[in-house]
Amino acid sequence: MIHAQAAQEEKPFFSIQLVLVLLAAAAISGGVTYYLKQQPPAKTTNATKKNPNVIPLRPEPLKEWKKKSRLTTEQAYVAKHVFPYIAKNQKPIKDCYFGYKGKQKLPVKTGARVTVQFTVHNDGHISKPGIFRSQMKIKGVHDCILKSMKAWKFSSHRLDKPLTMQYPFFFR
Repeated sequence: MIHAQAAQEEKPFFSIQLVLVLLAAAAISGGVTYYLKQQPPAKTTNATKKNPNVIPLRPEPLKEWKKKSRLTTEQAYVAKHVFPYIAKNQKPIKDCYFGYKGKQKLPVKTGARVTVQFTVHNDGHISKPGIFRSQMKIKGVHDCILKSMKAWKFSSHRLDKPLTMQYPFFFR
């Protein structure tokens, strides 16, 4: 009779080993899910580091500047003198690209952005014009852009130091 009772005793459905395996699997899947939902770490390269001495010139900062109650002297100079001057004098820069495009088949089909960097001195002349970053790797176009930029002359400013700026040109 004792053997019959022992045979009828049921084993528990969950053993301790099974419970531990299930807990470990749940912890691993929760960790993986948490890891996959995290934002990837931002890449820090030389291109993404901001130089506080360089003013990036693009319309977005200008809109942000105008939202402020008062512009700094540098921002006011850029908004009043630099942006309008560049807007009026873009034709020679664009001609560099389209003149080259007419002569040779360009490898860039969708267009490219060329960011130039230059320094504006107190009397308004520029120095150190250079290509900061370019999606178009055509030296002839770069040389033509820099040659055209050397003729630029902005209004004079009364700031205590020269302004170094970057401006993007989009070619399509």
